[in-house]
Formats: sequence, C-alpha cells, structure tokens
Amino acid sequence: MMTNAVHLLPEASGNRAELLAAGMDGITPRSQTEDRFLATQLELRQQNERLRLLLDLNEAVAANVTLPEMIRAIAGRLRATLRCDAVAVFLSDDEARRLRLCAQAHPDGKEPDSDELHPLGRGLLGTVLRSCTPWVGNPARMREQAEKESVFERLRSVCVFPLAVRDRAVGVLALGRREERAFSNDAIEFLAHLGKQIAVAVEYSRAVAGIDGLRACTAIDKLCSNDEPDHELNFGRIVGASPALRRALKQVETVSRTDSTIIIQGETGTGKELLAQAIHDLSRRASGPLVRLNCAASPIGLLESEIFGHEKGAFTSACAQRIGRFELAHRGTLFLDEVGEMPLEVQPKLLRVLQEREFERLGGTRTLHTDTRVIAATNCDLKTMVDRGTFRSDRGRRSSPA
Repeated sequence: MMTNAVHLLPEASGNRAELLAAGMDGITPRSQTEDRFLATQLELRQQNERLRLLLDLNEAVAANVTLPEMIRAIAGRLRATLRCDAVAVFLSDDEARRLRLCAQAHPDGKEPDSDELHPLGRGLLGTVLRSCTPWVGNPARMREQAEKESVFERLRSVCVFPLAVRDRAVGVLALGRREERAFSNDAIEFLAHLGKQIAVAVEYSRAVAGIDGLRACTAIDKLCSNDEPDHELNFGRIVGASPALRRALKQVETVSRTDSTIIIQGETGTGKELLAQAIHDLSRRASGPLVRLNCAASPIGLLESEIFGHEKGAFTSACAQRIGRFELAHRGTLFLDEVGEMPLEVQPKLLRVLQEREFERLGGTRTLHTDTRVIAATNCDLKTMVDRGTFRSDRGRRSSPA
C-alpha cells in the first residue's frame, strides 16, 4: 500500500547526465573546469526558465486571463522547462469527488477531452489530492493494481503534486518521463512551490467567475422586479416603517448619490452592513464589486496586507504576491467593518488612499492607483478615540457619518 511520504528515486548521475538530457551531448569537455562551467550555465538557464514561468503565471492572474487558457499555457511551458514527456493538470469539481482533466502537454500533441473525468477512488491522483502530499516514483512499481491509472501508461518516472491552498487541494499536477530518469531535488522543490502558485491562481479565477455570476443574477433580478415600487427595491432586506428607520434610509438615499467616504456608527447587530449594501446598490458603482473586510477579525500584523496586498518576500510567510482589497474593489466599494479596531500605524496609509487614490503593496515600490469608494462601520465612539489618540482626527474629518 502507498504511504503519504514522498518517494524519491536515485538522482541522475551528475552534471553530465543533465547535459545529455539538455541535448548538449555533442560537447566533449576537455577539462573539469570546462565541465563545471557548462554545468553552471545549464543550471542558470534552468533557473531563469523556472523564474520566468512563475512571473508569467502571476502576470496572467493580474491580467484576468481565463482559467483554461492559463492552465494550458502552464502545462506547455512546464513540459519544456523540465524536459518531461507529459504534463497534465487536473482540477476537482465542486464536491471534490472527481477530477477533470483541464490541460495536458503531450509529445503527440494530443488534446485533452474536456469531459474526461477521473473518479477519486484508490488511484494515485485521488490519494495525492486527499492527503495533500506529493508522490514521486515509478508507477509500474505500485503494488496495488487498482492504484494504477491510464494517465501513467508508458511512463517510468512520475511526479504528482497537490495544488493546495491552506491545506485544501483544488487539483493535481502530474508530470512524467518515459525513461527511468529521476527528477532532481531542486526540480521537486520548484514543482512544490509552483503547485501552490497554480492553486492560488485557480482560486482567484474561480472567485472572479463567482463575482461575475452574482452580478449577472443581480441584473436579472432587477429586470424581473421592474414592476415593483422603487422604495421597495432600493433597500433590499431592510424592512420597517419606524420614524428612526425612515430617517436613516433618507440619509442613505442622500449619500448614495455622492462619492464621499461614509462612516456608519451604531451598536452591534443594528444592520450597519445592510446600510452599506444599500448605499452601494443605489450608487453609480452598483455594477462594480462590493468587497468586505472585518478589521477586528484580521490579525493585526496581517491587516495591512489584507487591505493593500503584499509582494513576494515582504515578510517571512509571503511566498507569493497577494492582491489586496483595494485592488479587488477597483471601480466599486470597499466596506471596512469595525474600522475602530484598525491599528494606528495602518491609518496613515489608509488616509493616503482616501486623499490621493494611490498606495503601494506591502514590501513593494510601485505606486498603484485605485478608484474605490470606502464605507466604514464601527460601534466605537470615534470622538473619544480621537481624544485618546487611538484614532486619527484627520480621518474623521474626511468621512461623512450616515
């Protein structure tokens, strides 16, 4: 039976084997110095190719390239970069009971069948997906016949990696060679990192697709509700006829026509988020996204990254670039709940966005511009916080209470 540990075959025999695999067997080293020089050149070229692949993946995500196009491009580039005979990318369905072949790079130029499904039984693909643990070895040596799958036919050296985000796999990346030539340790390390990057790209693309679907449903609902009175349609789930509620809804109607920053103050559970939703729906930004962030729910050290994003290497666990909420809310609305819990050191950067409409990601130097309206909510007494020095007074002057 298989275990969850990574199984490694012996390494290829030194730099000479790598040179032969790279098609450089016509070169006859005349000295150990030349041999080391050629090996170093090969290693640098491989590192550049792998780095270029990661950068292109991030650029594709930022440019909102469709998920099928992104996956197909990755498969083709990866086969050439690691000199494999076959590369395949499988993504799980919504219930994670099946894997769908989304892209493959094959020497015969075979195109994947978009309806090709792989049930998650005892096979190698399902085992890697469930355990979130990579598998490396020769599939022909697997003891259980039921674990063998047709995708690995005629392959004698195979790597299978989970595409996982926060220990939750969204798919599987499989690579194979027809000859029994093991993948090097640095290639395995690169594939483990690439798998995480692909998983983030898949999750982001699916989230964008979900937002687009919600927008379409909202547009259909509005078309189907044209015969309803405007005052019923505008405020969605807000129902009531008390004088206090009517005054609040009148303020919502007034401020929604503007693009000013709003602060909604009230006790917990009084519907501040519903008012923010109503302001967004009535504004000119209704067709854009409404992105929410609870400032009290995010760890203090990561709140700045959540709001503004971060670059790779900005801090210890920043293994990839991350897009912040201001970028996601571009041409829409950003709702900052519990804004009174925002640390004082983050507030100047938020003030700059409110005033100048520009910011930098954490650890970055490139200035980004955003067209985002901010709606904040709090149950704190901001005037008291300003007097205590825990909330900047200039932010209060920039905002309009609702």
